[in-house]
Amino acid sequence: MHTTLAPKEQLPGEWIVLDHFDPVCVSEHSIHRAKKPYPPLPGTLSAPFDRWPVDHESINGIFGLLAIHELRTHADPVKWFAEARRVLAPGGRVILIEHLCNAANFIVFGPGFLHFHSIRTSEKSWQEAGFRSKESFRISPWVRVFILTAR
Repeated sequence: MHTTLAPKEQLPGEWIVLDHFDPVCVSEHSIHRAKKPYPPLPGTLSAPFDRWPVDHESINGIFGLLAIHELRTHADPVKWFAEARRVLAPGGRVILIEHLCNAANFIVFGPGFLHFHSIRTSEKSWQEAGFRSKESFRISPWVRVFILTAR
């Protein structure tokens, strides 16, 4: 199931869906396998994670759904958040939903939990791009929601 469908079905408005997948840069075989049964939805735009085809300050809300941890170096999530900051309209929000590198995810994923970013690493990335966390809460023992606003 596409995580993109749930918000689109429940929140009215115009949507721009971006797919940041780059088969050359993504080295993990699990991501390549996961893309096969779930190709991008019709109308999805392919875009580098750090260069979105979106006008400056034109978006009211941005969703990062269980994907930003795939940006592996510290610099890459910072670039994603910087691009989100560029296109976010004044007063807009970034809704980030992610697994974290924590004990709960260790129980489920074993050593694979090291694939996720820690809360401290995530915070550092969005803070460097000019965001602050307005609110944060768990939706399960394994997944956390962060609501970010520009500083």
